[in-house]
Amino acid sequence: MKKNHISILSLKIILFFWGYVYLSTIPINGQTIYYPQTRLLFEHEVGCQTFIEEDVYLTVMESRGKCIKVCQGSEVTYTVEGMPGSSFEWVVIGGSVQNNSSNSFTITWGQGGEGQISITETTVSQISENYLVCIEMIEQPKALFTVQPYSIGTNLYVCKNEEVTFTDLSESDASDILYWAWDFGDETTSAERNPTHRWDREGDFKVILTVTNKCNCSNSFLIEVHVREGAPILIECPSVVCEGVKAVYSIPEGSCTYYIWEVRGGTVDPIQNKNHTAIVWDRPKDLINGFGYLHLFNEFCPNTCQKYSTIKVPVITTT
Repeated sequence: MKKNHISILSLKIILFFWGYVYLSTIPINGQTIYYPQTRLLFEHEVGCQTFIEEDVYLTVMESRGKCIKVCQGSEVTYTVEGMPGSSFEWVVIGGSVQNNSSNSFTITWGQGGEGQISITETTVSQISENYLVCIEMIEQPKALFTVQPYSIGTNLYVCKNEEVTFTDLSESDASDILYWAWDFGDETTSAERNPTHRWDREGDFKVILTVTNKCNCSNSFLIEVHVREGAPILIECPSVVCEGVKAVYSIPEGSCTYYIWEVRGGTVDPIQNKNHTAIVWDRPKDLINGFGYLHLFNEFCPNTCQKYSTIKVPVITTT
């Protein structure tokens, strides 16, 4: 008996002349030949796509020469669908596979610019086709914020009911940031870019800022806030200073048994153990958005709720 044979190329030619309609089966001499018709579905919505379908026929995708865009570091679950009874093989470049089944897999994408998913469908007719899915990784935004009173490192010590101002410093090169989501750790949230907040009880709280850009890529930054009972120590100071000028700052006499001053953006008076200090604002490169900061460490100051007292000083520079 003569055996019928039809190649993948021949099938593609047949499909082309049928008006670019992709048929899933073709009858040949009374036999039904099942041709791969692979679809890729993914559940993680990413903006900035050059095509809108999330249910993608891979043959169509290859003909368009389009890449699927994902966020760097994101975790995406993909599902492959094809003809009944088909089996699938796949290889991932640029990411790590977290879990998988016969036709579903979850990938954590890396930080590189490009990746690839290789998918092969083999039908019950033992016809196979391989598809190379191009992956373009979009850079995540970088979430960051500062706090007034200024936080040293990622720990902030404040008094109960003290107003704290958060200033967003986040950046995004891939696209503009559209959303700011603040979680203050006490069951309150904010969608403002630069919110203020008070804690009405003592405790330790995690403040998390999550920013999302136009491409729907997100990133988070957090600090720990330690809220205590007591009163803050207020530093008396001039409001605005010029670069290179010396200014005197003080707290009430007897507030502490020992005084430790530290400055950002200037040089502190070497005589530390006083309730006042003189600062020369001579380090403009250390300023943050035009502001210098003066800290008094409160380790030797009883009856205060803060680990340190801080003032934010606007400095007018010469350049």
